[in-house]
Amino acid sequence: MTRKRFVKLLMAQGYSRNDAREVAMSVIARKKSYADAYREIEEVSTFFLPSLADTLERTVAAFSRLANAFGVAANAFVDAFHAAMNKSE
Repeated sequence: MTRKRFVKLLMAQGYSRNDAREVAMSVIARKKSYADAYREIEEVSTFFLPSLADTLERTVAAFSRLANAFGVAANAFVDAFHAAMNKSE
């Protein structure tokens, strides 16, 4: 497999061009073939990425709910503070 094909395959999996080039350089440094390295990357990707994507999706949803709850609490505090200040006048 050529370096160009290796980089293109990594980019098809979502790697940026720069990241794919860095991976290609590390493959050369480890004196491995691009085909062997790609098989390893593909195995890891198919094992981890679906569960990682689910985990990230749940994490983002949880943070979204947390941010929304914080916003609601902040609004309630501001409203209560505003009402208390108006009451004391």
